[in-house]
This record gives sequence, structure tokens and C-alpha cells, in this order.
Amino acid sequence: MLTKLKTAIITRLISPVVARLPANVLNDVMSRGSVIKKTGQRRLGRVSLAEFYIRGEGIEVGAFNSPLPVPEGVKVRYVDIAPAETLVGHAHGLDFVTPDIVDDAQTLATLPDESQDFVIACHIIEHTEDPIGAVGNWLRVLKPGGTLFIAIPDKRFTFDVERDATPLEHLLRDHEEGPAWSRKGHYEEVARLVMGVSDERKVKEFAEQNMEQVGHTHFHVWTQADMFEMIAALRKRAGLEFDVLASAAAGNETVFVLMKGDAGRDRAQADESLRSARGQVK
Repeated sequence: MLTKLKTAIITRLISPVVARLPANVLNDVMSRGSVIKKTGQRRLGRVSLAEFYIRGEGIEVGAFNSPLPVPEGVKVRYVDIAPAETLVGHAHGLDFVTPDIVDDAQTLATLPDESQDFVIACHIIEHTEDPIGAVGNWLRVLKPGGTLFIAIPDKRFTFDVERDATPLEHLLRDHEEGPAWSRKGHYEEVARLVMGVSDERKVKEFAEQNMEQVGHTHFHVWTQADMFEMIAALRKRAGLEFDVLASAAAGNETVFVLMKGDAGRDRAQADESLRSARGQVK
């Protein structure tokens, strides 16, 4: 199953030109993610955190063939970029969840503000061209106090191992100016450092064909330390309102559980604490 999953991921990323590269190149790409799930740690990390924090009714974006197990009584609607009849062409025989909502995971334009108890996004943020904007929209559709559950692959343990972590300033520029300025460079980097293509002509072909025919890749990559920097910047520099409830590293990923801010609740709690402190002064 794991080999089939890796094959599906790679074949969704590469163009027909690169797909005809020597077998040793493709085998190297397939083997670089071998840390995933060898001990079952990734599944344990996700499931245990979901069991504790996921409640009510919400959505999971991009679940495809690996939806997050949730506690009994929780209602999940699945969001994907295309309907099932289109996704089946990318499934390569894998079972996948049928989307309830067809929408762009980065914008969630069809979902109203403050309508969800939770949003789940596992191994999705690296595929977004504007991660700051994506997280902003995930928070937008959450009710105050709602839960954002994000799992992010750590590049040190995946086929992105030779790529540099995406700098924070790059993410901010993608958000402020739009991602067009960096798009082609990401595809070229994947060709060179993931696919192992050294011929610059083929690198350019890969970028052009994938931008036209595939439309997504791992645009951004992080180590765990970079992830914490990004999460902090989402609050301090992008102005998004949330608290970090939990974080755990497991397998090849780090999971973050965020809670959307609730200004009224937070102020009420602060006022109660303030009254208690002042009440001690005679």
C-alpha cells in the first residue's frame, strides 16, 4: 500500500518527459520517503491528537486516500479540488474518499465564515502557493474557538531532503505580492533536487509542462524548526488570531493543533483573572 501511495504521489507530480527518466532516478525519489510510518508513529500521533481535539462538525481538505480517523460522533465533510469522477484518474487503483465539497483548499471560497467546528489539513500546506493565505482562510471558516489540525512533512525525512527550507521572507512575499514570481522556480528546484535532473533543458521542460498540466507540487518545504518559526510569524507578522493547543513530531511529520481566537471569551477570562488579582489587595 505504501509503495502504491508513493507511486500515486510521484506520478501526480511529474510530467511525461520526466516520467521517462532512468529507473534509478525514479527509484531514488520513491525511496527518500522511506522513514514514513515504519513504526506506525505518524498514525499514532495524528490519531491520538484527533481523538482529544476534534469535535463537532467540520471539514478535511485534500484527504484523498488517507482521511484522518476521528472520534465517534464527529461529522466530517471532505473537500477536494475536483469531483470523484475526475480524481479517479489520479488514484491509480487506490480507494479514496468521495468529496462532499469541490473547492480550492487554499481559498475555501464556497464555505461561509465561522461555519466549521474544525478544519483538518494533513500534508496540504506544502502544496499551497500562499501558505499564509491558506491558513488565513482555514481560520476564516472556523467558528471562534474552533480547531485547525495541520500535519506538515519534515523535509529531513522525505524526498525533499536536498531542498533548502523555505525562508519566512519568501512566504511573506508570496502572500503580499502573489506567488507568480516564485512559481517556476519551485518546479525547477523539484526537477533538480528531487528528480535528479541535471540537463537544464529538461529542467525547463519539466517546469513548463508541470505548470500547465499538473498545477501543483511541493512548493514549500520545512524542517520542524522552520515550522515553529512560520507558526509564530502567522500570529506576530501576519496578524492571524489563534492559540497553539498542541504540537507533536511523529514519523516524517509534525502535527500542529491550533484554536481560533475568541476575543470575547479571552477578554472575559482575563477580566476574571484581573478581578481576582485586585481582590487580593486590601
